[in-house]
Amino acid sequence: MKNNYHKQFEILEKTRLNIITLAKKLDGTQQNTPTAPDKWSVNQIICHLIMAENGTLESMNKRIMYGKVKEKITILSAIRLFMLKFILNNKIKLKAPEAVAYPPNISDFDENITKWNEIRNKLKTYIQNFDATLANNMIFKHPIAGPMNLRQLLEYLHAHQSAHEKQIADIVSSISK
Repeated sequence: MKNNYHKQFEILEKTRLNIITLAKKLDGTQQNTPTAPDKWSVNQIICHLIMAENGTLESMNKRIMYGKVKEKITILSAIRLFMLKFILNNKIKLKAPEAVAYPPNISDFDENITKWNEIRNKLKTYIQNFDATLANNMIFKHPIAGPMNLRQLLEYLHAHQSAHEKQIADIVSSISK
């Protein structure tokens, strides 16, 4: 794996593994039960994360396949990413993009983790094979933050996962009381 991205990937993976550890503190019923009518269950959050990561990978692969990685990242991209990370780190609620806004109400935790493992391995392979000449090019366009290069994308994925990690920790804490 490229040294530039290895550390970011390892941080992302550590957060994912912590989410899994937190979720395992609950039984299957608890994992599928929202704590309030307008909230997601732990499994819905995990499905949302899986959907987001898979959709991101699909988008990145399409950009590479169709040669749509020529656009360079600007300072505006860094500012938008900073603002998005601020929102995520401060538990400011955002409406999820349509493609990832409706995770299934009921799902199997073990099946979810198997799928997430597969997608995470694909992300790792993508990073290992990433063409370093594209380091400053847009490989993903986030619906809110806009164009991102691979480093920015990994920062965003970590901020996104961390926000949901806190959400899951709160759920586990509230159920354990």
